[in-house]
Parts: sequence; C-alpha cells; structure tokens
Amino acid sequence: MSDSIHPSSRLISSTPATNELPRLDRIGRPQQPTPIRDADDIVSRPRPQVERVGFQTILETGLGNVSLPSAPDLISALESARSYADSADKAVPGLGRLVDAVLEDECRKLSRYLDMQTT
Repeated sequence: MSDSIHPSSRLISSTPATNELPRLDRIGRPQQPTPIRDADDIVSRPRPQVERVGFQTILETGLGNVSLPSAPDLISALESARSYADSADKAVPGLGRLVDAVLEDECRKLSRYLDMQTT
C-alpha cells in the first residue's frame, strides 16, 4: 500500500501557474504588461466633471442649445393633439385609445410638475 499514489502527492504541477502564463489579446497575440503608473501621473489627470441630470441637459447635450416650451404651452399642445386621436383610430383600430391615454398621462404629469413648482 505504500507504493500507491495519493492525490495530495501531486503538489508540483508540470504546467505553469496561471499568473506565469502570458496574457493574450483578442486576436491571440501575447500582450505587453502595462507599467504601473506613478502617483504623480494619477494626481495630474483631470478630474471628471460632475454631470448635470435632467431632460433639458440631455436635450442640450444631444441637440445643442435647445429650449423647451413652458409647461402650460406643452399642456395646451398635448390637448390639441388629442383631437387627432380619432384619425389614428381610423388608421389602426385601437391606436386612438392608446394615443389618447398617452396624451392624457403626459398632461397629468405636466400638471403635477406645475403644481410642484408653485408650492
């Protein structure tokens, strides 16, 4: 029994350890190790600017200096668009109800926004 091979007797493997293997890029070529940056290099990097959040910021970033109409103007435009919901219903049955529900929901959100601004 002393001649049997025990699993713990294989402590030294014939393959290199994973930290010794060369890193491969996407194509399969060995990558050069990246040097460690100095503390001065890290400190000298520009700090990222704090992003402003909001719909107006998204519009300005994506489309330039775009300004939204006032909330009451948007509400009146949405309510006038409701008159065209019947036309959508004629084109696709049931679409008019969907358009009407979306317009009503947007009007309700804008009304709540106005109420929050006044209080």
